[in-house]
Amino acid sequence: MRKFLLTGIPRSGTTLSCKILNSLEDTIALHEPLNPGSFLSATSNNAILEVIKCIDAIENKLINGEAFEHGSDQSLLLDNPIEESGNGNLRRLKAKRGLLTLPPQPATMNLVIKQNALFASLIHEAVNYFHVVSVIRNPVDVLLSWMNVDLPVNKGRIPGGEKFCNKLKVALDSEPDVLKRQIYIYGWFINRFTNYANSLIKYEDIVESNGNALINAFGFDGQSTMSIEKVARVYNQQTLDNLRTSVISHIQILSNQYYDEASIKQRLQEVCEA
Repeated sequence: MRKFLLTGIPRSGTTLSCKILNSLEDTIALHEPLNPGSFLSATSNNAILEVIKCIDAIENKLINGEAFEHGSDQSLLLDNPIEESGNGNLRRLKAKRGLLTLPPQPATMNLVIKQNALFASLIHEAVNYFHVVSVIRNPVDVLLSWMNVDLPVNKGRIPGGEKFCNKLKVALDSEPDVLKRQIYIYGWFINRFTNYANSLIKYEDIVESNGNALINAFGFDGQSTMSIEKVARVYNQQTLDNLRTSVISHIQILSNQYYDEASIKQRLQEVCEA
């Protein structure tokens, strides 16, 4: 199989990206089949070798129709691994990790492996072995999601990235403020992808192109057959007020070559007035 890596900022649409890629006849895209917590490596150069070994094992299992570990034990086709509503609480992970079995797959398939934080931390090594595509998103949407999901990033931590990036871990350890840790994490992802990714794509362009911009980023043939629907969530006023204050007070740090201050302010207005 031809192997590719997919990474992105958490909550930037990488799970949706897997679903889009799985709509292609010659492609299998797996949602977090690797478990960074089980890795024995202590350094990034050893960890990427462990990644390669794990992906080769997954390839053999797919070809032979054997069970493999996957971020969802139910299906390849996930829109979102997080609950749609938290009923006033943080939205929790609904996808359950476990074993998934598919019919034997042809060895001619494209195999895409998606891991966000792990591959971001190893991307400088990974590009020596794989074509790596990264997905980014406007910081307004990212921070709003992080404020409302029951994941480590809600507290300003990213274990999958910290394990093999000591600079990230030290920076987060030394910052007591959750919001400032989250802003640092956002910038860390942007910098990693800008410096190393083979292809970088905006979530907004994926949606606008109905998935075809993503397919093109991998260099795959075919067209997306999916219809991507935008999910309109309702947030309480306190959450929106917190978002507005957080973004405006840190807009210079959040802005980058992909999302300038004007586009961030525009998106903030759209979200807060929806």
